[in-house]
Amino acid sequence: MAFSHDKNSVYFYGKKLDRISPQGFKIIDLTVNSGDSEKIAFLTDSRNLYKFTYGFDDERYNLKKI
Repeated sequence: MAFSHDKNSVYFYGKKLDRISPQGFKIIDLTVNSGDSEKIAFLTDSRNLYKFTYGFDDERYNLKKI
């Protein structure tokens, strides 16, 4: 998965992710199953922990605070 961030935002493949702060941004765990079209990552910022899911087949993603 291609995450990046600058001082203002966090991005996934160049698309800005809303609701997550670049302050304290870290990828905690990245699960990539070669046989599954949906990938999961656990992300954190300075305030929250998030579950990020991405479907490569239809290019949909979901960022959920947990």
